[in-house]
Amino acid sequence: MGPLCQYRNIAKEFKETAQEGENFIQHSDLAVDGNLQTCSETNLAQSDGQQAWRVQLNRPYRVVGVKIHILINDLENFANFRIETGPTSLSFPNLCYEQQNKPATSEIEIICLEPVETQNIRITQLLENVPLRICEFEIYGGREIAFNMPTNQSTDYGNWLSSRAVDGRYPDEGEELIIEANTCSRTDGLENNPWLYIDLQQDFKIQDMSFYGRHTTLEQSKGFYISVGEVAHSGITIFQDTVDGTTNPAHYSPRTTELTTEYVAKVVQIGIQPYSGTATLSVCEMHIFADCVVNKCGWNCEKNCYCDGEVTGKMKIDGICPYGCSGRWTGQNGACDIECGETEWGEMCKRKCGNCLKFPCDLKTGQCGGGCSGPWLPPLCTQACEAGTYGTNC
Repeated sequence: MGPLCQYRNIAKEFKETAQEGENFIQHSDLAVDGNLQTCSETNLAQSDGQQAWRVQLNRPYRVVGVKIHILINDLENFANFRIETGPTSLSFPNLCYEQQNKPATSEIEIICLEPVETQNIRITQLLENVPLRICEFEIYGGREIAFNMPTNQSTDYGNWLSSRAVDGRYPDEGEELIIEANTCSRTDGLENNPWLYIDLQQDFKIQDMSFYGRHTTLEQSKGFYISVGEVAHSGITIFQDTVDGTTNPAHYSPRTTELTTEYVAKVVQIGIQPYSGTATLSVCEMHIFADCVVNKCGWNCEKNCYCDGEVTGKMKIDGICPYGCSGRWTGQNGACDIECGETEWGEMCKRKCGNCLKFPCDLKTGQCGGGCSGPWLPPLCTQACEAGTYGTNC
């Protein structure tokens, strides 16, 4: 979902946990079935007052926002609603968003006031006795950043290249070996520590990963580890698979790491350290879900945002700094995306410092904090000394 289809929709991935009260004309699961033509709908005949729908995920996730698909005829019904999150299916103390006017389209995209770690999300219709009908409720669950990134592996087995671990495709259970050969990576075998790494090209705050191994040869992706760092082969191990290589557990793929801590890293490495002898490493797909690091904003982390104070929610997406800029950064319309040089000051760095003894001058006022370099009037040091005065700082 989202720009360039890079964002994971965790509501659809875990739709079996969607639930709400029993008073539905169309069941609540229809709001998370991935089909825009099927809609859940509350039953006013059995439950009057404010209508609500909720979803309980299989575990806590870092939620940035949601997207709601409704019928075009229901725009008036969604003029007033609230989205809340909470620790249980009965408690929703945290406000994500509140709508106070009629939406412009039937696809309502919402960025929470601030990201929140949560397992439960509820939408409440604030208008009394108005049916709540939702055709799809999507939850932004992190951006997938590994797709088509540069890769390398310790050895290549024929055409099972490392790039196929991030090609966006993995075989379904039951597909033939020839399909795996077209979309999975594999090392040549007979190695003590086979590895594959993914170069993310820039630092990200990594939140989750999913590892898809082979269905036909499960032992080639058992007992793997994942490490993260700034360069290959120098990271810290953040996940160690516990499968001992002697059993074939059901539903082996994908193996989600379920990280409980965010890790800032530029390189992710997967490897196997066999219990004895040598091993082969095969990766059909590696999904890495992440957020922008500090001072980077935008859907694709493409914007500079050197803000004074933390930036979250919609401001993080838009690259807006509500409390001003940090350091020597400036910009227009709330952005802090331009860095002024030592001899520049003012919005967009359009003004030049005076004859300062020391640089930089003050970014907002242009004043020379260390005084002037000669016979100039402080604090701006742009005018010569008045008649009858001379020397440094007049």
